[in-house]
Amino acid sequence: LPDQARQRAAWLYRRATASDLLHGRSREGIAAACVYAAARDGEHPVTLNEVATASPVEKQRISNDYRTVVHELGIELKPPKPEHFLAKVASAVGVPFDVQRRAAALLNAARAERHHVGQNPSGVAAAAVYLAVDRSSVTQQEVADAAGVSAATISRQVKTLRELSEPVETERRTMRR
Repeated sequence: LPDQARQRAAWLYRRATASDLLHGRSREGIAAACVYAAARDGEHPVTLNEVATASPVEKQRISNDYRTVVHELGIELKPPKPEHFLAKVASAVGVPFDVQRRAAALLNAARAERHHVGQNPSGVAAAAVYLAVDRSSVTQQEVADAAGVSAATISRQVKTLRELSEPVETERRTMRR
């Protein structure tokens, strides 16, 4: 995480301690919840699974402590957007910038249709990358692994994004001319 997010996590942890949120809870769980909250607040693409992997605390405990921290400290967080995960997924898969740009156009189309609402943002971003890339160079499973989601999530999101991609494909063909 960037320094700003780490500082925000430390500040949240100090607030949680001052608000007596540690009473009956583990320090590690509250600390992990503060890291996740700080990352989300700063719009850094970190999933709960990634925080759980880096922490000695189980994912469910972090999730519960996260809800407590957010509620008790009055933190208002917007849901994460697929755009926040796009660069991370594209970089992990190793696709060129033009693929990332096409994936961003797909995400814009999805946002215009409000497809992303209620969906796993990392999964939507990964599906956009998968649709934008030449399928012979990257497998669906590789993209799923990079995003920390299942291949089934990619499949489900690809079906919807494919319907939205027709205008994007038309624009891409026009740009080539």
